[in-house]
Amino acid sequence: MTPQKRPRPTEDTPLSPAEEQRAAIDRALTCLTGRDYASGELYEKLRERFSDRAAAAAVAEMRGQGYLDDARYAASRARYLGEVKHKSPREIRQILRGKGVSDEDITDAIDALEDYDETEACRALVEKQYLRKLEAGREDLVIAALMRRGFSYGVAREAIHSIDSPAEGG
Repeated sequence: MTPQKRPRPTEDTPLSPAEEQRAAIDRALTCLTGRDYASGELYEKLRERFSDRAAAAAVAEMRGQGYLDDARYAASRARYLGEVKHKSPREIRQILRGKGVSDEDITDAIDALEDYDETEACRALVEKQYLRKLEAGREDLVIAALMRRGFSYGVAREAIHSIDSPAEGG
């Protein structure tokens, strides 16, 4: 005798609230095996397939089990964005806020960045993406681009002047 498969939900045979909640929890676990999520981000992802109630219950279950922790997510993501992607603290804050992380967790994560030097991050970004413009004498464009990325004018200027570019050497 083969095990009976549960029918897939359709308009004719919708899932009961308990079945939908279980399915949302299963989907949340599947999502979390791939990468970390912020609570708000996971909730929005689950809302694509499930009701508000089922998505909220799944997020609450993941938090209760310790699989979902916004503070841990914020710290990890802030470290990656700052050290690897050379993002400014302002841009890190904006990205994390967009993921649904609380301002308190964001502030703690940014404050906890060890050895993060905003000027050095800005300099690394210039060397990686803006060196040609700088060599062409377009310091104004580079500063404007860095300011759009959340670096202050002073930090952008200091980073640019710390680079020994061929344009300065004449």
